[in-house]
Amino acid sequence: MKLFTLLFFSTLYLSAAYADETLTIELIDQPAQKWNLQNVTVEATEKGAQVSGLLTAFHRFGLPSGHLSILACSPTDELIALTTSDTPPFLTSRDMKQGGIRFSVEFDQPLPADTIIKVTFHRGQVRSEPDPDICHKLSAESSN
Repeated sequence: MKLFTLLFFSTLYLSAAYADETLTIELIDQPAQKWNLQNVTVEATEKGAQVSGLLTAFHRFGLPSGHLSILACSPTDELIALTTSDTPPFLTSRDMKQGGIRFSVEFDQPLPADTIIKVTFHRGQVRSEPDPDICHKLSAESSN
């Protein structure tokens, strides 16, 4: 019983210490967007950080093709890292019953504690070379 108690409190302490390493999440909405992001979370991992969430829509069909851009930005709006996740052209009835499509991406590099994770939907294909000012542009869009 003592071992269990010790294990419980040490896990609780380590979880609290681990929770202090949280990163900020910012969801960027765009006008007339048909996709909705919900329950987006970010967790620090051994390699870097994992961002996961739920992508849903009000309508099953007629959704724009595109991708999610998940950016790691510094507080001064400099791009640290970028990753993407494709979106489907429609939601199946199973997707709708489950509340949407789950996504999960991982940054494979350590991120500073003050990193801001920005998640947004972009129409079309992923650009081969990301715009270095993308964090600043998204900050300007979200403030309007």
